[in-house]
Amino acid sequence: LLLSAMKRYPVNVNLQACACLAVGQLTGSELKSKERAAAAGAVSLLLAALAKHPNEPCAQRFACSALRHFASHSQQTKTSIAKRGGVEKLCEVGRRHLAIEPRVSSEALGALCHLASKHPEN
Repeated sequence: LLLSAMKRYPVNVNLQACACLAVGQLTGSELKSKERAAAAGAVSLLLAALAKHPNEPCAQRFACSALRHFASHSQQTKTSIAKRGGVEKLCEVGRRHLAIEPRVSSEALGALCHLASKHPEN
């Protein structure tokens, strides 16, 4: 339901931020939840939220946090995030928000650390 709402209302920043937060919370520690959400296209939707709402700290922070959770999942998921431009996007988010909203940069850096962990090609 969350992912469907993200697809249907991509420009609604409040919905995107709340959905990113919820996806991150639901996939935080549950391996099966991460697998189902990844298979349903969550990674693409999270990256799309980052791209569509670059100046919205809540959307940026919660999307980065959710991506961090996914990046701690599997090598396949790490590769998927990287192939979709996730490394570049997370670097961009981290730089953009460093002086304005350090919590956003912290989440972006956390996601990058998880992406690189045991996956040096990222």
